[in-house]
Amino acid sequence: MNISFCLGNGESRSAQDVEPLRDVGPVYGCNFIYQDYHVDNLIACDLHVAKEIISSGYHAKCNFYTRDQNYSELGQPHSVKVLPELNHKGRRKHEKTQNWGSGLYAAYIACQHSDVVVLLGYDLNGFNETTNNNLYKNQLRIPGTDYNDKPVDAEFWIKQFEMLFDWFPDVTFAFINQDNWTSPASWESHENWTIDNYTTLQQFIADNKI
Repeated sequence: MNISFCLGNGESRSAQDVEPLRDVGPVYGCNFIYQDYHVDNLIACDLHVAKEIISSGYHAKCNFYTRDQNYSELGQPHSVKVLPELNHKGRRKHEKTQNWGSGLYAAYIACQHSDVVVLLGYDLNGFNETTNNNLYKNQLRIPGTDYNDKPVDAEFWIKQFEMLFDWFPDVTFAFINQDNWTSPASWESHENWTIDNYTTLQQFIADNKI
């Protein structure tokens, strides 16, 4: 069984140290997580974030992915990978590649190499609905705006996960969150995902170290 870990940057992820995960399987992370933890695969869709990663030199320490249109802007460094094409591109907004963010692309790539994808920090609309639920919201600040204080509507993320459930029916998606997290009702028609908490995850890590 091939297990991968995908790390969203929702605030619930602060309950888990990332380093022990790498004793079980490869880790996929997004955007500024590299400042706190080493990840095996780093995804940054935003050009400005990608430039910061290149400037730091971290792109040479992992598999670093960004959008195709960012590639030439980054001076085409040898160790930068272009995000793979989606299985299907439709006409609805949530199906278009420009509306897929780093967290969903991380999950998409992990699905292509895993039987089980464990997802941490993908809080969606079920946790901290009053502010922007992002561990790195201060680094995402847009000068002159209150962007970093606003909650992000997870509608597209929820629909995009449903697309992943359909595209990868043989992959188990295991969402880890706090006990009060509520999964989207629209997922109930899909059978290849589960919910569990951090206590169970920590026991799983202890039992499955390589």
